[in-house]
Amino acid sequence: MCFVTGAAAAGAIAGGASLATATIDVAIVSAALSVAASATQASQAKDAAKFNEKAADAQAKGEISAGAQRAGVVTEQGRQIASSQIAAQGSTGFDVAGGNSMSIIDDTLRRTSRDAAAEFTGGARRAAAYQIEGTNARIAGRSARNRAVGEIGGTVLGTAGTVASSWYNIN
Repeated sequence: MCFVTGAAAAGAIAGGASLATATIDVAIVSAALSVAASATQASQAKDAAKFNEKAADAQAKGEISAGAQRAGVVTEQGRQIASSQIAAQGSTGFDVAGGNSMSIIDDTLRRTSRDAAAEFTGGARRAAAYQIEGTNARIAGRSARNRAVGEIGGTVLGTAGTVASSWYNIN
């Protein structure tokens, strides 16, 4: 940036222009470079935020899926345990059709159902956390873009003041 603005000033002075005209040229070139840099930053911040939001959304969907899958595994394991309990009790001559036997099996299935619900809910909770991350990424991107737009406006207004002041000194 210094090379470009220095070259513009040297060219203006070498061309017989006054120092005030060189100041105007340097201010305009400097402002243009600053505006371009701020616009690039705004675009990059927006792109990064969009990527982070999509990644968080994908992770949220993955967690919901994983929670449902873990709930299915727990449910299947509970069924296998209940089946094993029925087989074990039946092999010993225990009456598996009622009484304590049914209480044990019912308790196993109830606990299995609770554990499966906990797995599913845990997945949903983790998904919600990722969704919040995605929302935060989107907000951060908008904030960075707005900050860059403000910088551009400040640069343009500041340069306009410098140019106007220098122009006034020339005339």
